[in-house]
Amino acid sequence: MRQHLGVVVACVVACACWVRGESPVSEAKPAWLRVQWNVAVSESISPGVFGSNIFRTPGDEQHRSEAFGRYMAETGFRFVRIHQGGLYRWLSDEENRTVAADRVLEGFGSFTWDADGKTVYCLNIPNVPVWVGAILAEGKTDEAVSEYGRFCGELARLIKDRCRVKITYWEPLNEGLREEFDRGRIETKWRLWVAAAKAIKAVDEAFKLVGPTPCECHMGIFKSFIAYVDGVDPALLDCVTWHTYPIGLRRVPTSAVMQRTPEFGRDARAVRELVDRLRPGRKTELLLGEFNINYNWEDADPRMKDHVGAVWFGSVFNHLIRGGIDHATSWHIDEGAYGMVSLEGQVRPAGELYRYANNVLGGRACEVAGTDEGLEAIATESGKHWAVLVVNKSEEPRAVTLDTDVRLDKNERAKSVGRVGGVMIDAAGTRALAFEAEGLEIDPVVVPVEMDGLSVAMVWIEKDVKP
Repeated sequence: MRQHLGVVVACVVACACWVRGESPVSEAKPAWLRVQWNVAVSESISPGVFGSNIFRTPGDEQHRSEAFGRYMAETGFRFVRIHQGGLYRWLSDEENRTVAADRVLEGFGSFTWDADGKTVYCLNIPNVPVWVGAILAEGKTDEAVSEYGRFCGELARLIKDRCRVKITYWEPLNEGLREEFDRGRIETKWRLWVAAAKAIKAVDEAFKLVGPTPCECHMGIFKSFIAYVDGVDPALLDCVTWHTYPIGLRRVPTSAVMQRTPEFGRDARAVRELVDRLRPGRKTELLLGEFNINYNWEDADPRMKDHVGAVWFGSVFNHLIRGGIDHATSWHIDEGAYGMVSLEGQVRPAGELYRYANNVLGGRACEVAGTDEGLEAIATESGKHWAVLVVNKSEEPRAVTLDTDVRLDKNERAKSVGRVGGVMIDAAGTRALAFEAEGLEIDPVVVPVEMDGLSVAMVWIEKDVKP
């Protein structure tokens, strides 16, 4: 969808647009930001940072809808995790104790939006099949471990040989680890994971195995898991993963929610340090497999569907990039308590942010200088864009002067101005930022960005790249 960014911008402009001097923000506090292209935060942002989860069962009616397919195609997610709590039952034919081949092939056949084939998929197998669980309940652990490995191997073979969706990352089991770890009964989980990993790798050594998937960033669980797996075969583990939901009650103030976003970067750095220390000389990727504001879906926190969620994600992006994570899949794209896209095809604010992030942000990440504690910003440079993500985490408006430190040709002002664009997401909705030709400085490009409280903006400059 990267080549269709102009179409997306045009659609947003048709809905709402404001230019310099026409901002809805009044009495905004002045703020100044300047990009520092010589201060690198990351030499290469992983495209997987802007990933998400598919929650509804593959083949669901929403996945077949034109609106959902259009959103997926336009956004161009580069990393998608497939997870649903009951997915292990959907994947299995319980009567015949095997893979539900017809259902799996038909369901994944609905994923028609990935025309360029660049989306990388991670399949989570959240639990053991029902019959394996029954064997475990009888105390026949060895038999259950063997049977789970057989099932996962059959599933991997089916998808590799016959499925249009190519699964690269495989994630056996999901959450439910803390209690067993605390009680010293975690080894059975690790045995099941190893059996699955061996069987999946036997189908294709290029498949990447992901684990252990605790519902929090738990160093003790990581240490136990890595020690067990590496004691069997270090080549089995390719990617360490965990989940993070900062709160469980929607009554927690938004200011407190926003204050916790730096934890995402700190966690990523801490896990990287641990993994590199435990596995020296071995490349191990990191995946934040699920994250959102509130883990309690029954609490129906409205912030996960309104502009506050988009602002929160913008801040999390900033810290994950700085933390050097490889992949991060938010919870989640399709309809549900967290969905970015409604059943009716409405793209919610977080969905809009992800659409632009996947098409604009990428490449090298650099620092942005400024003194306003309410603002966060990070700049990126790819082969197609210079871009700046600006997040106003405060509840007060800001009149931002953004010095991009990018110089354009003064002799081609009209062409230069046409290359400067942006988008704003706040309580008023999602709208394009348009910049007046006469008022825009272009040597360097300095743009005014009027931001309401709790808002996120993205400003980009298209490079003059020849086709």
